[in-house]
Amino acid sequence: MCSSALLDVPPLRERPEDVLPIAYEILHGSGSGNGVRLGRGVAEALTRHEWPGNVDELRATLEAAQATAQGRPIELRDLPPAFRQGEPDVEESVGGASRRLSDIEATHLRKALAETRGNKARAARILGLSRWALQRKLQKHRISMQELLS
Repeated sequence: MCSSALLDVPPLRERPEDVLPIAYEILHGSGSGNGVRLGRGVAEALTRHEWPGNVDELRATLEAAQATAQGRPIELRDLPPAFRQGEPDVEESVGGASRRLSDIEATHLRKALAETRGNKARAARILGLSRWALQRKLQKHRISMQELLS
């Protein structure tokens, strides 16, 4: 006989106390994160974030940070810019200026590439994207490296 139960699990933004235990499970549970440590301020930044993408976003963020950290403790600089700068600008928030999502995405791509001085591999890691996905988004938004480096 097969039986099932429906569990109502609130979104991660409503359970900030669960962020760090889940983060440690992501980093250490697979065995690939053995010895990974979180640097100063990282735990607080992770707990403070609202995680609109829930655990999938947390996993992508940690995997990208781990790749950027290259074996050293994960620092704030290894997290996406939103974690280092606090909350998003009012003009980028949903309730703020009426900017289209694609415009916000293009701005975010430009900021990440500027921060990495045009290094697409590093920008992709910061954004939690594959290099190929970053390239597709740059093409979609018609963002050229020439534009960024001038």
